[in-house]
Amino acid sequence: SLVVSPSPVADFSPDAGLRYCLGTAISFTDRSQNATSVRWDFGDGTTSTDRNPTHTYVAPGLYTVTLTAQVSATCTDQVQRTVEILPLPQASFTVSPPTLLLPDQNTISLINASTGAVSYQWDFGNGQTSTAPNPTATYDQEGEYLIVLTALSADGCRDTAQYRLVVRYAQGLLIPNAFTPNGDGMNDRFAIRYTGMQTIRVALYDRWGNLIFTQQQAGPTGTVEWDGTRNGQPAPEGVYTGFLEARTVDGRTVSKGFTLTLLR
Repeated sequence: SLVVSPSPVADFSPDAGLRYCLGTAISFTDRSQNATSVRWDFGDGTTSTDRNPTHTYVAPGLYTVTLTAQVSATCTDQVQRTVEILPLPQASFTVSPPTLLLPDQNTISLINASTGAVSYQWDFGNGQTSTAPNPTATYDQEGEYLIVLTALSADGCRDTAQYRLVVRYAQGLLIPNAFTPNGDGMNDRFAIRYTGMQTIRVALYDRWGNLIFTQQQAGPTGTVEWDGTRNGQPAPEGVYTGFLEARTVDGRTVSKGFTLTLLR
């Protein structure tokens, strides 16, 4: 007896709106009827015999996708559809300055060098965002912040660029060597200014080794001050010996001796 198999009818989805951004994994679903096997040709030199394959194109352009539905070597049907692969924008930016040293530096400028984009989304890594092409961002806490720029094309395709910004306190000590606590409003207080310190302790001794003044406080930035008195009375003129010990924000210990001249 003669067995007549029904002819295959090739079909697949998606069947409309075949425009995808470069890098998209496209899922194809076989909807053929009466087919015992299928063969896909994605138009870029690659093929598949999976029923429902996924394919990613590596270059933008127009590609003809051909599905061949088969019952036997001589009984086949084909359907073709065109897929458009859209180019991605290229996200790029620079940061000025490349690092921040608090407290004097706390703002960066972001210079957008993206191409093929019509809009932008910035995430500064500090809870703040922007859609400006070339925004600025302000940081008041040390740490590392991941800045992410998402560039979007007119077709809705996107690309991202990242930059890891390091924000830290500048480490410095400014120790005067003389002061004049005479009440004239000029240089009346001895003041050590510091930045980038977790803690700082200062001690002053007279020429006989007696402790005249001591103070300890936490950073990361501030001033240790002495008004030139001891127990509420003016300290005598002369040269005092000082000792400073501090721990920096990155964990190092700093020890420093100095002399201070008190003039009236």
